[in-house]
Amino acid sequence: MPPAAFIQRANVLYSEYGVKEMKEYAAKYRLPLILGPLFKILEVFFDLLVPAIMNSVIDIGIANGDKPYITSHIILIIALGLTGFICTAIAQFFAARAGVGVASEIRSRLFAHIQSLSEKEMDQFSYSSLNSRLTNDTYQVQNGLNLAIRLLVRSPFIVFGAFFMAWRLSPRLSLIFIVMILILLVIVSAITLLTIPMYGQVQKQLDSVMARLKDNLTGVRILRAFNRQKEEISQFEQVTQGQLQAQKRVAFIANLLNPLTYALVNVAIILIIHFGAIQISAGQLSTGNLIALYNYLSQILIELIKLVNLIIVINRSLASYRRIQQVINTPNSLPLCSQLPQTAAGSPALEFRNVSFRYPSSAADTLEDISFSLSPGQCLGIIGATGSGKSTIADLIARHYDVTAGQILLNGADIRDYPLEELHQRISLVYQKASLFSGTVRSNLLTARGDASEAQMISALKDAQVFDSIDGDLDRSVSQSGTNFSGGQRQRLTIAQAFLRNADILILDDATSALDFKTESLIREKLAESRQTLIIISQRVSNMISADAILVLDNGRAVGLGSHRQLLASCPVYQETCASQQAEEVA
Repeated sequence: MPPAAFIQRANVLYSEYGVKEMKEYAAKYRLPLILGPLFKILEVFFDLLVPAIMNSVIDIGIANGDKPYITSHIILIIALGLTGFICTAIAQFFAARAGVGVASEIRSRLFAHIQSLSEKEMDQFSYSSLNSRLTNDTYQVQNGLNLAIRLLVRSPFIVFGAFFMAWRLSPRLSLIFIVMILILLVIVSAITLLTIPMYGQVQKQLDSVMARLKDNLTGVRILRAFNRQKEEISQFEQVTQGQLQAQKRVAFIANLLNPLTYALVNVAIILIIHFGAIQISAGQLSTGNLIALYNYLSQILIELIKLVNLIIVINRSLASYRRIQQVINTPNSLPLCSQLPQTAAGSPALEFRNVSFRYPSSAADTLEDISFSLSPGQCLGIIGATGSGKSTIADLIARHYDVTAGQILLNGADIRDYPLEELHQRISLVYQKASLFSGTVRSNLLTARGDASEAQMISALKDAQVFDSIDGDLDRSVSQSGTNFSGGQRQRLTIAQAFLRNADILILDDATSALDFKTESLIREKLAESRQTLIIISQRVSNMISADAILVLDNGRAVGLGSHRQLLASCPVYQETCASQQAEEVA
């Protein structure tokens, strides 16, 4: 490979495996990362002394019948063992601290980066995959780092230290050690090259299992309602069988290391005993030397087995870390600004200028040439059939995606010129599917406005017609996703968050679909009193009769814009919608 190509490839690997980022993660844990291997090296030193002392005990103490010599050296061996144990305990403490700490840094960095990504990137990775990378992959990195600190220094030091000590005793027999180590390096390298990509596939397959699991758990009520448990169990078994087969393939190859290592080392032991016996008979080697050589070879055997298992774990950790880096190295596709734009006095609160939008994976536009403007304090209704692009308009206003063509203006300035944090401060968006977090009613309200007083929270709950429903208890427990509340209560609690937020623009995306007409009417009255610029997205004509203007969508196109009466007279699509809901009586 030419030097330039080699350097380029090295730079790519440096970036893919996040070497620079790993240095940043490890910066806080420099001391444990140094002390852990240091105490392991001390342990290695004590372990390597034991066979040499045993050699002296056999050749001097036992050969001469010197009991005091034997006793003193046995005490020394015990002392070395205890000292090595203390060093091991200290090293493992620092290894655990560094491993957990670095994994925590990685997890925090990954979570923060995920929060900064746009919906485009979230769709690219999928929520299940991101969940798997945050949990399982970071654990694999933690486990790999922990074992690396404990064994990556110890095992090579033991192997080469034992070889050096064996060379001092018998250079000729030590050649067996060299051959064994070289053959093992070839075997380990080959299996490593095969298993690294396979571990990546295993983790990817785990994403599929997580996705299927999430679908089943979130849709458990629907599955039971349609009696689909057996079918879903069968499909889940198919996914897990795929994961099992992937695990088996990589485990079969990775597990070849242990038997090959045992076979190789046992052959070396047979050769050493055979040729050692010949040398003892010729007077070239003592019995103590042969036993010391055997002990050193046993140490090498144990450490090679540990090293082989460590390599398997590290391969899996590297595959997981690479998956984490794929997310971290993915930039937000939305251009971000840090300065507030210049706004023009008297401009519309919100304006769409020839806006078109296409989802990244779509072959056709979801919205095409949409234009309208909304003055401060006005109310716009958006209506259309399912799939006509109503919710997409809400996502574009909140800048979850950027428009494909055209402009969206907020107070006369393009929303792409606003810092995202500032833009989201000015817009409140309430979806049909209410999202509540585990905690209390109070904590959920504070997510909308962190500095809200209790009086403001009570007022918001009353405006959303939910205060009496929860018995006025701000500290009432909320389970994950608000499953201990009815659908109507969840919707009203999220509307209460919007009232509390009191943003410039409030968007209700079918946010009252679970409410009865009386409650919905009371909430609309409170919305009218708030004088916020309001966008109501709904399929109910009754929700938007009083709106200042109604935008009618059909397959992503604007087919009507005007008041209720104007659209009844001029827009066939709106006329059909009203007829289907018998809304003419309301008119």
